[in-house]
Amino acid sequence: MPGEVNLDPAAYTASDLPGDKNVTLVFYCKDPGCGAARHAARRAERMGYPHVFVMPDGIEGWVRAGNAVEQG
Repeated sequence: MPGEVNLDPAAYTASDLPGDKNVTLVFYCKDPGCGAARHAARRAERMGYPHVFVMPDGIEGWVRAGNAVEQG
């Protein structure tokens, strides 16, 4: 996904996130069975980011819905 950053959901710190806390953050896993995205999103909210979302179907759901992904 454009602008994505791969983070360890249990170990990332505020320095891994944008300094502007008003940005929109979207967390996702590979598939809907993974709970890491929800965990990572809660951590971001506790760090003061108010615009945090989770893609419940993961990247697999994103692709199944016909949305574009970047490779590389």
